Amino acid sequence: MAPHKIDTFEQDGFSETKRKYYKFITSCVILMGCFVGLICGLIILDVVKPVGEALENQPGMGDFQVLSQDSIEVKKTKINLCEVNKAILIYQLKNASKGLPEDLKVLVEEGLIHPNSLIDYWDQPFVYLPNVGDQPSAYELKSIGIDGQQDTRDDIMIKLN
Repeated sequence: MAPHKIDTFEQDGFSETKRKYYKFITSCVILMGCFVGLICGLIILDVVKPVGEALENQPGMGDFQVLSQDSIEVKKTKINLCEVNKAILIYQLKNASKGLPEDLKVLVEEGLIHPNSLIDYWDQPFVYLPNVGDQPSAYELKSIGIDGQQDTRDDIMIKLN
């Protein structure tokens, strides 16, 4: 009779079932990390964008510098927008019966975000419009940009539903 071959996991006190369980958990964690990375990439690529593409030929745009989407000012504003967006999502999870916060100050009061995250690079408060569109969970979050005026081509926005 051949000697019994002992699996290295069994030598360490792990059964075949435990080994499969740990492989499954590891795979789930890796898959979850990939999913979170994909979602963050989509948010950065898709939802943070200038509003004014349709307004480019509108009169009265003024002589202001339109910043590149890669400029440090725009990047810092996008980071703050994402932080506010994350705080809104956490608020919704914690307060499912309330829905969206009425205004962004609620997020500070709940301790979900620092007040400095509620402003853009140019020290302008973000514009937050809850309940935009058909769905009660849809909202719009944007920076009015360097010119300080809404609905111009330098605005940076997030519109989620």
